[in-house]
Amino acid sequence: MGTLSLLLAVLCCFTVALGEFVTVETVNGPLRGEKRDFYYAFEGIPYAKAPLGELRLAPSVVNDARWEEPRDATEPGPVCLQWSHFVEGEDRSTGEEDCLFMNVYTTSVGVLEEPLPTIFFIHGGAFMFGSGDFYKPDNLLRKPMVLVTFNYRLGPLGFLSTEDDVIPGNYGLKDQVTALRWIRSNIGAFGGHADNITIVGYSAGSASVQLHYLSPMSRGLFKNGIGHSGSALNPWVLAEDSAKKAQLIATTVGCPTTSSTKMLQCLREKPALDIVRAVGPLFRYLYNPFSPLGVVIEKQSKNNPRPFLADHPYKLMKSGKYFHVPLILSVNEAEGLY
Repeated sequence: MGTLSLLLAVLCCFTVALGEFVTVETVNGPLRGEKRDFYYAFEGIPYAKAPLGELRLAPSVVNDARWEEPRDATEPGPVCLQWSHFVEGEDRSTGEEDCLFMNVYTTSVGVLEEPLPTIFFIHGGAFMFGSGDFYKPDNLLRKPMVLVTFNYRLGPLGFLSTEDDVIPGNYGLKDQVTALRWIRSNIGAFGGHADNITIVGYSAGSASVQLHYLSPMSRGLFKNGIGHSGSALNPWVLAEDSAKKAQLIATTVGCPTTSSTKMLQCLREKPALDIVRAVGPLFRYLYNPFSPLGVVIEKQSKNNPRPFLADHPYKLMKSGKYFHVPLILSVNEAEGLY
C-alpha cells in the first residue's frame, strides 16, 4: 500500500509538471510554451528570417521555415545588437544581429468562440536601444487578452540610410510590419482575433504607432492604435544628415563611400559589432544625444517599390493620407527620466 501511494504521488507530480507546458500550432509548426500563474507564455518566436548576409540592411522577410516537432518557446530570444544607454562602461554594445524574435502572452490558447483582443506593443528607446522582453505581462493580463512584444532592428542595423534607393533605411519599422504580418497569420492559435489588433507603443514606439498610420505597408494590419509619449512629428523622429552619418560609419569600419552600392556590399561583409560600435561618436552629433539615426523619408523607385514612408509626416497628415482608424495619443510625464 505504501509503494502504491508513493507511485501515485510520483505520477501526480509528473502530471502537474507536464501540465505546465502547452503547445499551439502555428503556420510554421508547433510551439511549446508554458503556463505561468494566470497566463500562458510563448517566448523567443522567430517571426522573420534571420537578418544576416544579404538580409542585412534590407527589408525583413516573414519566417517561412517549417518544423514538425514542437519548438521550445519558453525563453526570450536575444535582444537586437545595439549601443545601449543601459549598459555602463566605454563599450556600450550588447545583443546579437540574429534578433527578430517575439513573445506572445495570452490568458487562453486555441481557437475561441469569442477571440481575445490583442495588444501589439512596440518598445521605445529612440530607435537606438531597447527590446521587447523588457516589458512584462503580469499586470496587463489580469484581464482576458493577448499581449505581443517583440524586437526590431535598431541603430545602424535598423536605421542606417544613404538617402537613396540602395540603402533606403527604415528597416526597424519594416521589421514591425513583418511582425504584424506574422501575428495576423497566427494570432488565432493564441486565442486572439486577427481583426482586433491594437498597436501600442511608448516613446519611439509611440512615434512608430503614428508612423504606421501613415505607411501604406501597414494598411489593414491593425484596428486601433495607442501612443504613449511620442509622435511622428517629434523633432528627434526624422533623422538629420542620414547619408553623411552612413558615410562616417562606413569610413570608421573601412568601407568605401564613393558608391552606395559598394558601401552596402562592404557593410554586409563587416562584423555587425564593428558597425554598431561605430555609432558611438554620433551620439554627440548636432546636439542629439539619443537618436543620431532614425526615420527617413524614402525615395520610391524600381529598387525600392514600396517605401515605408514616402513623404514628411506633416504633409501626409495634412493631406489626409493616413489609415482612418481610431488613435489615442497621450503623454508620460516621466518620459526620459532614468
